[in-house]
Amino acid sequence: MHTSWQHKGGAWLVALAVLISVTACKGKSKDKTPPTLTAPAETLAVSEPNQELILGIGDNKKLNTDSLQLLIDGSDVAAVFTAPAAGSDQWRIRPAAGWPEGRHGLVVIVADAANNKGRWEGNLNADYSPPALVASDPTANATIAQPDQPLTFNVQDQNLPASISSWSVKQQGGAFVGEVSLVNGVLTLVPAAGWLDGPLQIEIVASDIFGHSGESSFSYTVKLPDLLAMPDATPTSGFAPLAVQLKPTIITKFAVNTYEWDFSGDGKYDVSDPVGRTQNFTYTTPGTYNAKLRVTDSRGKVSEGAVTMEVLNRPPAASVSVDRTNGQVPLTATFSAVASDSDGIARFEWDFNGDGTVDRTTITGSGVSTTYETAGSYPASVTVFDSRGASTRVRAPNIEIRAGEAGSPSVTLTASPVRGFAPLRVSFSATATPASGDSVSTLEWDFDGNGVTDATGASATYEYTLPGTYYPAVTVTTAQSKKAKSVGSMIVDTRVSLSVTDSTIDTVAGTVATVATDLSSNLELRLVIENEAGAVVREVVPWKRRTAGKYSDTWNGTNDAGKVLPRAAYYAVLQYKVGDEVRRLDARGSTGGHATNPPRSSIPRSFQPYNNDPLIVTFTLDGPAEVTAFMGLFNTNTRLVTFLDREPLGAGTHAVSWDGNGDDGKPILTNPSDPFLFGIWAYDFADNAVFVQTPVSFSDLQISPAILVPSDRTASADGRTHLQFKLTKAATIELVVSHVETGQQVRRQAFLGVPAGDASVKWDGRNNAGKFVAPGKYRLGIRAIDDSGHASPFEYRVQRVYY
Repeated sequence: MHTSWQHKGGAWLVALAVLISVTACKGKSKDKTPPTLTAPAETLAVSEPNQELILGIGDNKKLNTDSLQLLIDGSDVAAVFTAPAAGSDQWRIRPAAGWPEGRHGLVVIVADAANNKGRWEGNLNADYSPPALVASDPTANATIAQPDQPLTFNVQDQNLPASISSWSVKQQGGAFVGEVSLVNGVLTLVPAAGWLDGPLQIEIVASDIFGHSGESSFSYTVKLPDLLAMPDATPTSGFAPLAVQLKPTIITKFAVNTYEWDFSGDGKYDVSDPVGRTQNFTYTTPGTYNAKLRVTDSRGKVSEGAVTMEVLNRPPAASVSVDRTNGQVPLTATFSAVASDSDGIARFEWDFNGDGTVDRTTITGSGVSTTYETAGSYPASVTVFDSRGASTRVRAPNIEIRAGEAGSPSVTLTASPVRGFAPLRVSFSATATPASGDSVSTLEWDFDGNGVTDATGASATYEYTLPGTYYPAVTVTTAQSKKAKSVGSMIVDTRVSLSVTDSTIDTVAGTVATVATDLSSNLELRLVIENEAGAVVREVVPWKRRTAGKYSDTWNGTNDAGKVLPRAAYYAVLQYKVGDEVRRLDARGSTGGHATNPPRSSIPRSFQPYNNDPLIVTFTLDGPAEVTAFMGLFNTNTRLVTFLDREPLGAGTHAVSWDGNGDDGKPILTNPSDPFLFGIWAYDFADNAVFVQTPVSFSDLQISPAILVPSDRTASADGRTHLQFKLTKAATIELVVSHVETGQQVRRQAFLGVPAGDASVKWDGRNNAGKFVAPGKYRLGIRAIDDSGHASPFEYRVQRVYY
């Protein structure tokens, strides 16, 4: 177009050209859709500075690759964008200078050929550092006063969530034996065999999800109390009268001479016991009781501990009957309630029409009448109160009033018997009275109360095969289609029993325990294994229906995941349904805790522990039990040393070894006029107990040379003590060395992965600081700890050190 044209035709041509141009523009489809950008997640992570991120970038037109931008925390940075392969939209992105470590906000922008801009916003965690652990409870360098004190560590990571993907734990340079768990960024260690007095060193290697590993080391001092009373009770709550078993759990380094119990916590001690027996006491009055245990050791030191029992007020037992429940209005019904309670019954509150309002209060429960003037159904109830305020409300279909309109019939249900054990066969009959001029047409029976007619006629029989409370009903229909309904009550019970044979499981030998159950009726049931705390550790039989009869189920000592459980006592518990109620058959609290003297080997008249001829006593348990074994004096009522203190052991033969030292590690002086007296007691577990043991033990412990010269490194000597023994299974061997005269511990060391069979470990004559010990006599004790945490008893030998 030439605008210099002046004639009319030129002006027309210009106008025409504009018109054509506009028309052409309207005919085009303009691209207004921006590119799409997608990432695997809103927050991305990199473990290396030059790691590339993958971003999906797509557009239905051509991208303008020159427009690609990367913003980190709002700042545009030079970036390297690598185009995808043919047929892909996956772009690779990284900053030219590398990703800065830390947490950042990211933005990627790109435009297409039409300059439509697409945008992705997200976050980046750039982590190049390993996680760190901080001791939280207790803090590092703290003193540990409990043998089972958990150690907790907070997981910290500079740029990642507080978690770790893997870890390994060492104790004193050897493998940690115990439970390790990670929950919500907190790593917890719980020792299987308890901490020992002395320095404690924990090393933890932790790795994050990128594989960055870091090692953390923590030091503690274990100083267990010389004496600590920690009584246990089973159960700790329940309705009065509450029968409780109390067990004298203690921590002690010295022999305990007396166990005193104050059951009610009133400051007056009710029992003084020299042995440490399980006590049984029944709390008859509701309230809170702090039962106290006071123990006195051989030094005269005293410790007190308490356990709290909540004894609840048991609500009254109550039942209600009514002389008639149906008929035409006006209908007068007379209720009678029978209630009992050890505290006495205070009152009865009646709600005749079921609206939640108390219609009448009476002191006695018999002969309480009311008249229903209006036809309808009235779920009557009564609430019974005892003198302490506990209450029981009784409301059931068999006392619901169904008042009919004028001309309605009435019907009465009779059943025999009304209570018994399943399978229970019951005979039913009905007596119906129609209104004048009407007649009975049908009688329909619903025996289980499910609303379905099971039989018809004036009489019927039915067998209840499952326990529960049932409300059978009969409905009469007259020739004039008038109806009335009578409901009865039927209590069907059951008998169940449970016993355990082969109640000690040897997981090494692969033995199993057998749980036998005897059912008098069909039952919906579940058989589980619980630990001491009552938590289910294995479901042996899931919920299912079993017919009446005898059953045997086995358990091999593993949990539901197939992992062998730690050495401990567990309990077989039968859960079964009686109607809507789930009942438990559990012998804890009613059995167990009985003290016996297990058979043992004869004791020689003399032994020579300082010539490495210790006293060894073997004893046999018929079933699992907690064992207390000690050495005292024949003519003096005192204990010198405690070998076992309520130590749980499985059935079989066991041994204790004594090296002549007392609980303080010092030699006990002999007195010919007052010889030693060995004592042993076994306290059985509840009848449903199963003891899981992963037996690890050693025998034939020998040491050489007779005199250790640590500096003697010749062809005939290596300057070390050699401890040789036979080991039943691969284990960690723990060595503790203490001075005979002072009892002071000088060395503690763990030897990992010692194989089964003929085995040995060595002591180099050095203390925990790596220095040679002073000349003198030292007591060397070893014990074996298997991978489940079970530790054998220490066995000791004496080593002379000379320079």
